[in-house]
Amino acid sequence: MSDLVDSGVEAPAEASPQAKAPEKVNWKDEVKGILYLILAVLGFHSFIAKPFYIPSESMMPGLLVGDRLVVSKYPYGYSYLSPTFHVFPFMEGRLFGRLPVRGDVVIASPNGSTEDYIKRVIGLPGERIEMRQQLGALLAGYEDFADFDRRELHLIEALRTLRLLHYAAWIARRWDDP
Repeated sequence: MSDLVDSGVEAPAEASPQAKAPEKVNWKDEVKGILYLILAVLGFHSFIAKPFYIPSESMMPGLLVGDRLVVSKYPYGYSYLSPTFHVFPFMEGRLFGRLPVRGDVVIASPNGSTEDYIKRVIGLPGERIEMRQQLGALLAGYEDFADFDRRELHLIEALRTLRLLHYAAWIARRWDDP
């Protein structure tokens, strides 16, 4: 007589004569899942945070061209520009808004434009007097070296524009230089 020892290992089941057919894909549920995912991403971009990249050198040296950042939407409140797609009509003010502090990086969109500008806050409302004092100090320093007729002050913006156009033309001419 032989003693049978139960090893706890079951014998392999024999392969069934019919292989299981692959389950059918429920396309309705797949499409619904993708739509929920799109809505979640748009909601996240519209109300919580949105990714941006730095397209120009205006933020150097802190942020370089091509740097990517995620901007929180709620610290300064919500406006008609908050949704990912600008679908709301223009409205004044912000919901739960507050002013930024000097040094903050903010995203601004001019009225009637869908472009976003990434800038650092350097001045706050009411600081125009300080700028006039700086202009006065600059003109006083200039007058130490040459006479300056203060009636020509209104020409400064036009001359600055001409200088920027001249610089842009110079860059365009040198675009293909190594």
